Amino acid sequence: IVIIFHQVLYKFALKFKISERIYKELDARLSQSKFLAGEDYTIADIAPFPWIARHEWHDIGFGNYKNLSRWYREISKREAVIKGFAFMRENELPPKI
Repeated sequence: IVIIFHQVLYKFALKFKISERIYKELDARLSQSKFLAGEDYTIADIAPFPWIARHEWHDIGFGNYKNLSRWYREISKREAVIKGFAFMRENELPPKI
């Protein structure tokens, strides 16, 4: 049982570390531009958004990443994003920060 606990704990810590690194890198990139690929909204913003929208699952203090938070708030207000969330579950909205 102890070995299994340590394996689970290690996997959790590894996922946390990976998530934290991704958040830091995205936040740094967004300190240089409005969107990930520059000043226009592109597929570079669309692709990671669903994963970032699950920020509550990652539980790493999303609000500490001011540029990433700004980007997330802006994208989550887009009509197409709201429609996409509503399509998956009736009237679901992107999670708030």
